[in-house]
Amino acid sequence: MILFLPIFFATAGFSVDLKLISAKVVPITILFLAAAIGGKFLAAAPARGFGMSWRETGILAALFNTRGLLVLVAGLIGLQLGIINTLTMTIIAVVALVTNLMTLPLLNAFGMPSGPPAVAPAPAAAAPASAN
Repeated sequence: MILFLPIFFATAGFSVDLKLISAKVVPITILFLAAAIGGKFLAAAPARGFGMSWRETGILAALFNTRGLLVLVAGLIGLQLGIINTLTMTIIAVVALVTNLMTLPLLNAFGMPSGPPAVAPAPAAAAPASAN
């Protein structure tokens, strides 16, 4: 996996042409980005019905936002099959990149605890009985 993941990202990068993002395409990119982010938050909303707080639901939605790798895989498959063009693949790559990069700021905004979880101290072991 360590060997093939960089190769996959390089392949995905060759399919992207950022020069295609012009002033005319920016609103479409923003629309795709809003749909991607909104969809993740809508997908996390039912967690409230299972007892999660709004804060925990927001954290869950922020973590859903990290699924950019799957979007790139789907985009590359669509590009190879001729379902989408290079411009659409570029928009998909930008959306995947932005949603992944915004994960940490979103987690901070929702108050995700930082650092390792607190661990309760272990109970003191009973002293061994002395043999008289």
